[in-house]
Amino acid sequence: DQFVKEMRERGDQVLWLDDLEFLENWKYGEAVLPYMGVYIGKKQLQVVGEITPDEFSGLRARYPAFVRLFKEIHVAPFSDESRRNICAQMLSHLRKHRKIKLEEEDFDYVGRLMLRFFPERLFPGDLTSFLERAVELLRQSKSRTLDRQALIEAFADFTGLSPFFLKNDLLLNEAELETYFNAQIIGQPDAVKAMCDLVKIFKSELNDPGKPIAVLHFVGPTGVGKTKSAQVLAEYFFGQGTADSPLIRVDMSEYKDGFRGINQENSPLVKGLKKKKFSVILLDEFDKASLKEAFRLMNAFDEGRMKDQTGQTLNFRNSIIILTSNIGTNVRRIRVPGQTTNAKEEYLSEIKKYFPPEIFNRIDQHIVFNPLKRDHIRQITRLELEKIPSEHVGLLERNLKTVFSEALVEYLAQNGFDEKYGARPLQRTIRNTVVAAISHALNREADWKNGTLFLDIKQEVVIDFQRG
Repeated sequence: DQFVKEMRERGDQVLWLDDLEFLENWKYGEAVLPYMGVYIGKKQLQVVGEITPDEFSGLRARYPAFVRLFKEIHVAPFSDESRRNICAQMLSHLRKHRKIKLEEEDFDYVGRLMLRFFPERLFPGDLTSFLERAVELLRQSKSRTLDRQALIEAFADFTGLSPFFLKNDLLLNEAELETYFNAQIIGQPDAVKAMCDLVKIFKSELNDPGKPIAVLHFVGPTGVGKTKSAQVLAEYFFGQGTADSPLIRVDMSEYKDGFRGINQENSPLVKGLKKKKFSVILLDEFDKASLKEAFRLMNAFDEGRMKDQTGQTLNFRNSIIILTSNIGTNVRRIRVPGQTTNAKEEYLSEIKKYFPPEIFNRIDQHIVFNPLKRDHIRQITRLELEKIPSEHVGLLERNLKTVFSEALVEYLAQNGFDEKYGARPLQRTIRNTVVAAISHALNREADWKNGTLFLDIKQEVVIDFQRG
């Protein structure tokens, strides 16, 4: 009421909404849209909104009374000549009025980035939004020069993409790449190779722009690192400049009845993809969902597009889609004397039995995850223990480091591993033993600050403190 009152007091004012769909997705949108509609209907509020045809169709399906208040005006795309003229005007405006130093070749470079990653968006909307963000970041750095490096950093912040993928002159160090993934994904050489290959293809711009970056199927026993691998890949590709995880996780077991569709507007997939345009989409436990969901996703796998329940098109072309499953894990394998086979062939045989050909052939790669060995569990245990100081505020505020004995590592590796669930119980074991022991000690010793905690195992976890 107060807002409308102020608008009317100012005279003949128009409220311009440059993204009408965002207003709906706003956490108060469900209440605001009908309320705003009352004032529009009474001609007490004049509104001009921008929205794509697909988005407008979706809005009409959800809020038909609100949409009827608007007159549709279709704006045709710009011609090539108009695009060039607008770009020249934008560049001139930045130089003359915003006092920004920007070379024409760097401005053209931004245009190429927008064309590569936002080909479906109409010019010049996203380009304008990006340049505004780039100028704001530049202002914060108290600089006036928008050079190639500043533009790359701004684009990384805009999309979450690693700057590494945006610098054509920065060559890939394959040894460092393999070391990075091997350090976090333990005991899965096939998965590491597949991820390294994907990085190389995307870095070289050899991926098909009309499809998702990749559609991968991680198959194997529970607790061997399938979800962890998806998380690592998401952070590597899209973890730049964002506090939110670039991973969209969908529990496919919730869609086993075939009635609740994954394309519903309130599903984790639809909501997540609208919020995170650049992401890894983890379709977890895909084999537990109805095959109806697999067929609903066919266009997403094949063309990088899918319509939600309201008819709005979702874009998967800046996403990596990962399916996980346990297909073939529990099948009893009968080995014929003299016949050689391997786990991957056996898994692929079971996968082909499960997936219809239309789905199987739309998946780029089926990656088999191996059961973990005892040494792998020790490595994973060390990785989990190394994260404790940085993941717990109580240790950070006290400036405490941690050192763990080999005996404790061995104890946790043995008690945190399960033949059925793999390494999945490990975090729970660490929390119930190590973290619990540290919490008890810190509640007893108020002066344990600015030092190191040395942890060992006797009958129970023993902690010694050393200052400095």
